[in-house]
Amino acid sequence: MQHLKKFLKGTYLSIFNILLATVVVLNCKGTYRIANKIFHIDKNLNIPRNKLYAEYGRIIDFINNPKTTDLSFESFTLSNNALYHFVEVRKIFIGIYIFLIFSISLLVIYLLINKKRIKKAIGNIPVISLLITIVTSFVIIAFSMVNFNYLFKIFHEIVFANDY
Repeated sequence: MQHLKKFLKGTYLSIFNILLATVVVLNCKGTYRIANKIFHIDKNLNIPRNKLYAEYGRIIDFINNPKTTDLSFESFTLSNNALYHFVEVRKIFIGIYIFLIFSISLLVIYLLINKKRIKKAIGNIPVISLLITIVTSFVIIAFSMVNFNYLFKIFHEIVFANDY
């Protein structure tokens, strides 16, 4: 039973780490600047870099703000299917935010209750959570470097219904 508990705790922490990293990467607009430098997105789309970053900012604002109902671009036309896709992405991120808020709340409560045992609790973070997080990260990075387009396509087939 103790091993199962550690495994579940480790898996939960891994999911938390991966989702937190996802949110940080999404909201760090510098990530897109790095991707643009590597993949020359602005040149491939023939759009000035500053306009491309502004369009990316609109997407991020739309995904992060459930009250925003309009998503439009200066440099792109947006089909109904694309808008539907971004609405699906927003729903996923809202779910991630809810999970993270709930998890952080539980963590704060746990730390407040167990003030004296914090060092021991930190020392008991299951190794499995670190391994899962590291292995998952390396696998995603490796696949991205080999064939990002294929990975992106597979990810979308798994995560989205694509029924539009």
